[in-house]
Amino acid sequence: AVVSTQSNVAGIQFETGSSSSPGSKGSDQWTKADLFNSLKLGEIEAEMTDSERKRMEQIIWEYRGCFSRNEFDIGCCTEFEAEIKLKEGASPAWTAPIPTPYKLRQEMDRQIDQMVKAGVVEPLYE
Repeated sequence: AVVSTQSNVAGIQFETGSSSSPGSKGSDQWTKADLFNSLKLGEIEAEMTDSERKRMEQIIWEYRGCFSRNEFDIGCCTEFEAEIKLKEGASPAWTAPIPTPYKLRQEMDRQIDQMVKAGVVEPLYE
């Protein structure tokens, strides 16, 4: 069973999830074929018996939640609550944005869109 909890730390909303099996984050997202193909298990040239290879595949499948699905699947740590300690009297500093070269804007926009879809970042203005 998956359990989801929400917390609010320093005005930032966090959502964490845990599952009953280790490494099973998003366990329904993978199929064995997808996972093993993406890891290129068929290309491993190691001397293993069939039983050793099956055991390796079993362990990888059991801990499939430890593998990212794409470049923006960065995971979520639910083992502890992070804390950022600032110097006393410190306040946020504002800096002007650095202009993005025109030829890089399309790729930058693509990556930002993907990060928004993945829930890594959220738009400041809508």
